[in-house]
Amino acid sequence: MLTSAEKGVVAKSQAAHAYTRGSRHHARLEVMAPGYVTKNSLSRCSLRCGGRPWWLGRGGIMKCSHIDQVDMSVQARATGCEECLKTGDQWVELRVCKTCGHVGCCDSSKNRHARAHWEETGHPIIQPLSSGPPQWTWCYADNAYVDPDGTLR
Repeated sequence: MLTSAEKGVVAKSQAAHAYTRGSRHHARLEVMAPGYVTKNSLSRCSLRCGGRPWWLGRGGIMKCSHIDQVDMSVQARATGCEECLKTGDQWVELRVCKTCGHVGCCDSSKNRHARAHWEETGHPIIQPLSSGPPQWTWCYADNAYVDPDGTLR
């Protein structure tokens, strides 16, 4: 049960985080460090909630802090999802990790191996595996599309 002080923080938290689902751990972030909640802690929070990062659409231009940690020229090291090929499973679309070249299946596939690779390794940047130039870049850590200059969409 929440104390009355925590209930006030929850109401404030839910109003301030319009792009995420309101829940108790938002309040705990503010209670543990009032006034010192960082973008990264709220990014992790929004990922747990399944919501959109709170800072998108707020008028400021936010940059992905992970885009400079990868080599966008990294090539795919397989022609199909590496894990699905081993088990004989099927996939919908393929994603290439831009840190190491791992190929995994997308979130629409039943196994979601590209996301599992990010969760296991911390490699956040992916692009679609396609015959032409990639049409988009995604950062799992920021839960957003990333423009070539690092701007979050």
